[in-house]
Amino acid sequence: MGKRERLTRTQDDLLSALARHVRLLLDYYSHAFQEDNPGYLGEVAGKLRLLACETRMNRPLLLDLMDELEFEGEFPLRSSGEATTLREYMNMFTVAVRIPSGELVQMTNSELVLAWSQQIGASHEDWELDPALVHAVYSGVYTGGVPASARALSGIARSVLYVAGEFQAELDNNTDPNPH
Repeated sequence: MGKRERLTRTQDDLLSALARHVRLLLDYYSHAFQEDNPGYLGEVAGKLRLLACETRMNRPLLLDLMDELEFEGEFPLRSSGEATTLREYMNMFTVAVRIPSGELVQMTNSELVLAWSQQIGASHEDWELDPALVHAVYSGVYTGGVPASARALSGIARSVLYVAGEFQAELDNNTDPNPH
């Protein structure tokens, strides 16, 4: 199949897609964390990847639209109360695990989401797994009855949902209800 010219989507199309993906993330979050159904953890990771993880090949929908519409989206960190942006937050360390080689591996919020979604999640089931991901997800370390890595994923999801909600509210506030 030859390479075809791609069609550009409108900003309104992308905002509608964003609303749909945020609704799905909220639904998956509810199943995973409120109903304690671990089968949805990969789905949560997949939506987080789509919305908030930047790589050379992945343009995150939420962050891109926030940039396009000049929305900073600062929010307070639960740990310190200091304000941060979603982009900064996704680059903060969230998990540290010791792998069998003895190496201590730290993962950022984005690295945890990417590894989870691309190896044991919604976007892919990999034939080989990163040892850091295996030890983060299956370490047997629990906080409050929840695996530590799942608690980290829950916190990332809550932060992304919060920023997405603030972004949507800002868009709604700036929309003229009576366009001429």
